[in-house]
Amino acid sequence: MKDWAARLRPRPRGRALSATIVIGALACADDAPSTGAADAGRAGSGAGGASAEDGASAEGVALSSSATPSTDTAGAIGTLEGMMTYLAGVASFTECRSGITYPIAHEGDYTTLERAYLADRRAPEAPLLVRVRGRIARRPDTVGGDAAALVVESVEGTEPGAGCGERESDLPLEGTEWVLAQLAGDPVTEGVRATLLLDGTEHRASGSGGCNTFGGPYRLEGASLTFGNLAATLRSCPGPVAAVEAAYLGALGGVGGYRLMGASLELLSGEGTALRFLAR
Repeated sequence: MKDWAARLRPRPRGRALSATIVIGALACADDAPSTGAADAGRAGSGAGGASAEDGASAEGVALSSSATPSTDTAGAIGTLEGMMTYLAGVASFTECRSGITYPIAHEGDYTTLERAYLADRRAPEAPLLVRVRGRIARRPDTVGGDAAALVVESVEGTEPGAGCGERESDLPLEGTEWVLAQLAGDPVTEGVRATLLLDGTEHRASGSGGCNTFGGPYRLEGASLTFGNLAATLRSCPGPVAAVEAAYLGALGGVGGYRLMGASLELLSGEGTALRFLAR
């Protein structure tokens, strides 16, 4: 695993301020002393400033390790390992141990993590195994509530090409029948079997929603995956099955990317992992 701590330099501290910054799908309450790092990263100013949105490589730049801890103490600080992705303007982190996906708050040492991701990812929007010191804390979201998010205190390392306890999948995305295991983070209702099959020759998706079958076009470009209009049969289905089917087909319409991990496939939306499948 690459040691990013050895490549860091101190960051000057600024005056305290209070503001709410809305970034992607997450609004972060910035009540800690400001370092200016997030603004510098997005604007590209200062030594080696970079943003995931501009896609610029940050290999070899001087980075900061003296992140200012947030005043929120809801979660204990510890070492966390997981897969980081940056999709549709939102950075997310899927913890290896729990499999739970969190948005990453733009505070603490987020800028160092962003630069490490830019330097070490295999392709735009590709997942990268990272190890950080941080905690899970509640942060305001953009719909008036709050959500659990990863707050990074320092970056310990990255491991390009690796996954959570296993190497990246050898299974092909196209031509494999995938069975839905989780929908919006929740297990699929017992007895409901929803599937997905991508035909790489015809560029058409097909499968079952658990009751009706569906089909339609999809587009695959690198780590980006999107679905066109999907048509489904119109059989009447039992209540629980119909609910899963409606949520599944609706979620496919919001997919923007994917990642393969061992025998599993995750379809990603701007809010993180929308659907998780297992190979049949």
